[in-house]
Amino acid sequence: MSTNSKSSIKSKIIDLTLRPVLYVNSLTYRVAGVLAAMKEGGIHPKHRIQNHHRFFLDNIEPTDRVLDVGCGDGVLTADMASKASWVVGIDINPARIKKARERNMRGNTQYLVGDATSLRFVILATQRYDVITMSNVLEHIDKRIEFLSFWGHRGKKLLIRVPALNRGWLPVYMKEQGLDYRLDKDHKIEYTVATLNEELKAAGLTLKSHFISFGEVLAIAKGDDTI
Repeated sequence: MSTNSKSSIKSKIIDLTLRPVLYVNSLTYRVAGVLAAMKEGGIHPKHRIQNHHRFFLDNIEPTDRVLDVGCGDGVLTADMASKASWVVGIDINPARIKKARERNMRGNTQYLVGDATSLRFVILATQRYDVITMSNVLEHIDKRIEFLSFWGHRGKKLLIRVPALNRGWLPVYMKEQGLDYRLDKDHKIEYTVATLNEELKAAGLTLKSHFISFGEVLAIAKGDDTI
């Protein structure tokens, strides 16, 4: 057998082996998250370990009115309400809002059920907020520029948390190979700082600062008319 034939066979074996291994790696990551959350009473331990709430708390003031877009079950909303003067949480999932009202209600919070992508919230849209927060929200949105253009200018400051594509070499490599590299199958995108900056610019927003922690980009943005 020629050297070229041996090399071709070896390459095919690697290809046949690599793709299933990469798939299993992604699957075990998701399964590990589900099991870990079950072990901790339904709350994913990443929230405790990553402590991303600190980023949001550090960037709001006691006098601030905050709109938490995509608030989920209100854990972050309630934490921000412990510092801010008023916090409104909005989420499309009625079950999550029900849980938020049962478990994370404070005297200075309000929870609303609704689809923030529909842009039909007249009461919310006509009010001005000091801070708009989007924690793991943008990556689930199809029309992100329109979404950012609308909500990003409703406050003086926009606080964003999104998953980083370049959290390691493997997701980037899997994307190159045409494999599913996403942390969640509902993600429309996973970000680099460059792609986040591009979307913010397209929406008329300016990336003022950012840092990366535990494979996530945490960023502060402002509208050009509110700087």
